[in-house]
Amino acid sequence: MTGNVRLTGTKVVAVPKPSRRHSQDRVCTVPECETKLSMYNSRDKCWRHADFTIPRLRGKPQGAT
Repeated sequence: MTGNVRLTGTKVVAVPKPSRRHSQDRVCTVPECETKLSMYNSRDKCWRHADFTIPRLRGKPQGAT
């Protein structure tokens, strides 16, 4: 092995925040739906009953200057 080996790295600045948790015994709020919600799901409805939204992935919203 040669003596020209160089290691580099970065300093650990901060530890990321842990994910928010909610109660573990939550159920979808739609009547007759018994789907158990994940403790990481912040919504009060399951995926089937949640409102459908399309996220804006890039750029500015239309009409914004």
